[in-house]
Amino acid sequence: MRQAICCALAFAVVTSVEVGAAEEPTRPGFAPPDSDLIGSEITLTAEDARPEEDAEAAAPIEAGFANAEVYVGQYDHVAAGTGLRNTGYGTIRLRGTPDGAKKRQAFLYLGVICETASCTPKRRAVLNGSAVSLTLIATDVPCAVPDAQVGIYRADVTAKVPVGIDADYKITGVASGVKTGSNPAVGPPGPLPFVEGATLVVIYSSSTLTPGAVYIHHGADTFATGVLYTLPLDPLPTGTTRRYTSFGAGGQPLGPGEETWIGDVNSTSYVAGPVGSGGLLKKDSDWSGDDGWYWDTHTLDVSPRIPADSSAYVVRFVPHGDCLVAAGHVLTAR
Repeated sequence: MRQAICCALAFAVVTSVEVGAAEEPTRPGFAPPDSDLIGSEITLTAEDARPEEDAEAAAPIEAGFANAEVYVGQYDHVAAGTGLRNTGYGTIRLRGTPDGAKKRQAFLYLGVICETASCTPKRRAVLNGSAVSLTLIATDVPCAVPDAQVGIYRADVTAKVPVGIDADYKITGVASGVKTGSNPAVGPPGPLPFVEGATLVVIYSSSTLTPGAVYIHHGADTFATGVLYTLPLDPLPTGTTRRYTSFGAGGQPLGPGEETWIGDVNSTSYVAGPVGSGGLLKKDSDWSGDDGWYWDTHTLDVSPRIPADSSAYVVRFVPHGDCLVAAGHVLTAR
């Protein structure tokens, strides 16, 4: 594990379900966040976008991806992210909604290795010039940063997404221990906090979509060996279309490996992703810091892998020497 400070943020976990003889530990699932854990929006200047240092440290939050937040109807989702490491700013380039799509819900996620042993319950950022307060929703232990904690924060930013949805979303004002844009894998790491990255998830509706559901599981789970998550689906999925998004921290190019395998709870076979131009199996591209140093957001078509009426689906990550943090899973089934 090189410069292991690249820890990634992991996903919350669901109640385990037997899936053949898996070698990796089966993690519990992501639980739906309580309403008071959804970050509220506030009016602040960009200069005020800093950690709320006077707030008491939040109590430890158990990692886990249990029950999902679910949106049922003519819905789909789109997601994109940006790395923020050693800068505290970046641009999320969100694309992919059809003409006439209408926003239903939008969430901004932020991953941070915090500057204290316990992450503060709130953290601030500026999105396209408008201040946002994010709330801590999950924590875990970073791979190689003593006396620190990895935190995943979230804010409801629906009101800040324009009518057209597809746009560039500039994030600024995030407190970062290093702001030079230097390569975090070279030289001393610098002072905390390490701001890993941010992902914007938008659920939208369209009259052209077949009815279905969008499921969101989120949390924080640090891992350096293979892990397996069983993510419950309630209501049961219908139709045959499946789009899956994962996001999290710690990704960097380390050679062949870093796989994502996806299947249903009744299957012992998985397919590695994401899909590349050369075929179905393109490895070492889903945890390579594609959003920027140590942050990844990837969306895959997994339609053949999760049948209708599946009570859950399985995601397996194999890091091959890297240390990663899963932060979110989003599935559209229709």
